[in-house]
Amino acid sequence: MWCKDGFKSGGFSLNSLTNLNPYHDYTDFYGLYDPVYNYSSFDTTGDNIPVLVNGLFDTITTTPMGNGYYKWIVLKDIKDDYVGKEKVAVTVYNNNNNSMLSLGTEYLLYILEDIDNLLPGQPRTGWKSAQYKFDAGQSPTDLNSNGAGMNLMTQTNNTYKLQLLSTSDNTPIYYRIGLKNNSNTTINHITITYSA
Repeated sequence: MWCKDGFKSGGFSLNSLTNLNPYHDYTDFYGLYDPVYNYSSFDTTGDNIPVLVNGLFDTITTTPMGNGYYKWIVLKDIKDDYVGKEKVAVTVYNNNNNSMLSLGTEYLLYILEDIDNLLPGQPRTGWKSAQYKFDAGQSPTDLNSNGAGMNLMTQTNNTYKLQLLSTSDNTPIYYRIGLKNNSNTTINHITITYSA
C-alpha cells in the first residue's frame, strides 16, 4: 500500500516510525462501524512465496530468496521507440537516502510482456523472474513461462540487465515488484531503461 513517502509492505515497524505502517484500522478517523476503513487484517497477509531454489533456471544469488509473505505493486510501461532493444534494466529505490534496493535480497521482480502472436495460442509471456538467470539453451516455451529466468548477469551501476522477448515498439510490459512483510523497506521510485 502507498503510504506517505512510498510503497510499503506489511509489518512496517522501524523504531519510532511505526506510524508509517499503512495497515491500520482507520474507522475512528473516517467512519464508525464501516469495515471498508479497516486494513489491519492485511498487515500480515500477502502472497506466500516459498524459498526460491535452483531448478530449471539458476538463482542470481546464493542468499535464499522468498520464504515469506509479499505485497506487490504492479506497473505498466509501453516499450515505445525502442525497436531492436530487447534488454531492460529496472532500478528500485528506497526512500532512505535514495539508495538502490538489491534485487533478490530486498525485493523480487517479475515481468510480463503482452505480445500478440508470441507463440501459437499464447498472446503473452508468463511472469518471468528477474531473480533467475537467463538460459538461452531453453526452449521458447520454457523461456516465456511463469518463473522463467531472464537475468543476463551483467550489471551497470549495480542494476542487472534483463532479457526481453519483444524487440518491437508499442509493447505493453508489466512489472510486478514485491516487498517482503516485516522488511521495513519502502519503494520510493523506480527507473526503467531499455537497451540493445
